Order: sequence, then structure tokens, then C-alpha cells
Amino acid sequence: MTRHFLRYWIREKGDWGILDQSFMTYSTSNQYGRVALGDIIWAVIRSSSNQHLILIGRLTVDWIGSKAEATARVRINPDDTYDANLYVTTDHPEPYDYIDINDYAPALRFVSSSNDRLKVVNKLVNPQQLQTIRELHEESAMLMQDIWYDVHQPNGSITTFTEGQPRLRIHIQRERNQALVTTAKQRFKAEHGRLFCEVCGFDFAETYGALGDSYIEAHHRIPFAELNDVVETAIADLAMVCANCHRMLHRTKPWLTIDELKVLLTEK
Repeated sequence: MTRHFLRYWIREKGDWGILDQSFMTYSTSNQYGRVALGDIIWAVIRSSSNQHLILIGRLTVDWIGSKAEATARVRINPDDTYDANLYVTTDHPEPYDYIDINDYAPALRFVSSSNDRLKVVNKLVNPQQLQTIRELHEESAMLMQDIWYDVHQPNGSITTFTEGQPRLRIHIQRERNQALVTTAKQRFKAEHGRLFCEVCGFDFAETYGALGDSYIEAHHRIPFAELNDVVETAIADLAMVCANCHRMLHRTKPWLTIDELKVLLTEK
């Protein structure tokens, strides 16, 4: 089972690798003994302007090892990285982003018997609570996925910054029926015998074994931001995709269709 961890990024320590200021390639921490291959690490920082909690990246752990091995894998100078016991790298780096998730902080839940949520004072999160990486509860992991791929904000609009250029994203928060997503995955598996990406064919179970069994992401073919009213979503409105293809589907406006991304993949 894939686990999701929330990791606070102390920027001055340079413990996240950003290739050309666009893609996250690695991370390092003395706490990564808890992390396994296939796990997801969510990187957050604190805004210097308003102290809000900011989601900046998503990293799938494809390799774990030492500094010397990691710097060779991602082809960077060892002197430019932060010293720690463990490094994690990804084979499929995703774009760096800057998404204000401060309003979602009170809703996050962690796997813990005594401290399963963040304390929010005056609508702000004290980053001291995130000095230790925190494993997200399954529902909170789904919420992070929704935010990362659809970037919706309950209070209306949000300005995000990528490579210094501001871009306005206006989205309306929508109810997401997790029961529908589960049913869609079950029907897809019943029809095809397995879960795989409808774009590239990637099969998590085939690659990761038991760890990837029954894992896939559901892509809403119609952007929620394009809908003006609360609508019912049909199973046919959901496509099964891997994390990488999911991200690529959302990289352009309007979104690419499944067939359009397939064509790009075959023509590359």
C-alpha cells in the first residue's frame, strides 16, 4: 500500500532538488528510514509574506540511498546538497509549484494515536509541528492529490508562482464522491482484469508487486472549474491514469484529453 508523507522543506538547507527551478528530483533527510519505495512525499513550506502553508511539490520515491549514490543518479555536485543520512530520488520528477493550502490545514489527518492533526492558531500552522515527517491518513492523502491535480480553493481564487511568473487560477470547490471513484476502479478492474493507466499502460501492481496492487488515480475528464453548478459525476466521466500522465493531462489549458495525450506519447 502506498503511503503519503507530509514533509516540511526548510529552504535555506537546500534539502530538495529542483532541476532548473522546474522539477523536483530528490530529497534528503535523516528521517527517511520510515519511507519505502513507491511512497509519496509531499513538500510544503511556509510563505515568507503571510506565513501560509504552501504546497510546492510531490515526489514519488523510486530509489533510497546515500549522498554519493544519489548525487551521481541526479547528476549534481555533492557540495551543492544538504548532508543527511538518506537520500530519495524519483525517476519521474514532477513540476515544482506554489499552491496555498492554508485553508486545508485543519482538515489534514495523520496516522497517529495521540496527535492526528495540526494545531492551527489564528489560522496559521506552526511549522514546529512538521519538523518530523508525518504520515497522512488515506483520506487526507486523497485530498492532497485533488489539490495537486485540480488546485481548488474554498474561498475562490489563488495566485500561484512558477519560476517567478505569477499565474491566476480560479477554481470552485467541488464535492468529490470517493465512493464513486472506488466503484469506477472496481468496474475498470472487473472489465480489464487489472488496473492500468489508460494513457501509457503503466501497471502499479506489475511494477511494484503487492505494494502497487489496486493502486491507480482517477482523472475527472471534465474540469471541475468549468462547471458552474454542483453536478452528478458518472463513472464514465472518470479515467484511470498513473500519476505522471495525470499531471501531464493538467499541464495545459484547456486540459488534454486521454486520446490527445496518447498521441503525444506515441509521437515523442
